[in-house]
Amino acid sequence: MNHLGILFAGQGAQSPSMGQSFLKHPVFLASLSSMQRLLGYDVMQLIASNDGRLNQTLYTQPSIFVISSLLWKVINETLHPRVEGTVGFSLGEYAALGASEIFSFESLLRLIQVRATAMHEASTQNPGKMAAILGLETSVVQDLCQQASQGDEIVTLANLNCPGQVVISGHGPAVERAVPLATAKGARRAVMLNVSGSFHSPLMMSAQQKLNEALTKEPLQTLKTKIYLNVDALPADLNHVKKKMVEQLVSPVRFELSIRHMIRDGFTHFLEIGPGTVLQGLVKKIAPEIPVISFNELSEFESVKGWLLQYGFIQ
Repeated sequence: MNHLGILFAGQGAQSPSMGQSFLKHPVFLASLSSMQRLLGYDVMQLIASNDGRLNQTLYTQPSIFVISSLLWKVINETLHPRVEGTVGFSLGEYAALGASEIFSFESLLRLIQVRATAMHEASTQNPGKMAAILGLETSVVQDLCQQASQGDEIVTLANLNCPGQVVISGHGPAVERAVPLATAKGARRAVMLNVSGSFHSPLMMSAQQKLNEALTKEPLQTLKTKIYLNVDALPADLNHVKKKMVEQLVSPVRFELSIRHMIRDGFTHFLEIGPGTVLQGLVKKIAPEIPVISFNELSEFESVKGWLLQYGFIQ
């Protein structure tokens, strides 16, 4: 029997065109007023603008969460697919939490605002950088991070994406020392990333308290489907979800291991929902034999529906 997992993209997948083809869809229209009330601005108007706010953490995170969550609602409320698990990449974990019904959409939108604001403030107080290292084993990247860390300047693993693709994060000078070290070790590519902060590193520690305080105000609901969390790449336990959401701010995103654990646990197919197709590409590198498809435009609805029918996920 086939088993379906849903994937939700993270920060960096945004584009001014995302979600625009769904603007008049009933699911979107039904949520617009509550989104504007909770956020204090028209998120769909912001996404369509060219004023640069979409690439600012304060606005990127709510925008991607909204689009991913509403696209999931379109699929879920229209096709009612048989889904057994979810995983989200960093920010995408919040859309996955919504799909698993651990928190309500409104609770998650409030939490995302707190998370985005806290991470923006942490980035301002503790400026840092990130870099992508391609073509090296994770253990080798770990070693060169230790070599590049000096005194109070540290660099650590941030995103473990797929075989040979790791992102590092930390103080700017330490990250800059790590890049030529990676090249010397034989990396196929080692490049600085154009990001606004040192995410998933100890430099985000100041954001943890604010997120933790916000989490105490938001009630947990039931767990409808499994969700594999970034911190340990294992299915969530309701008793520890909030703790791991806080830990995620300073811990590596273990996407590759999450996919491997899901396949080990019987998942046979994946559907990426939200802007871009980055996660589809990563899954193909982790497990080329696994069928995976993406959904981010209204024009793709019928092909995704056909794919779900073909593999027995909808009647």
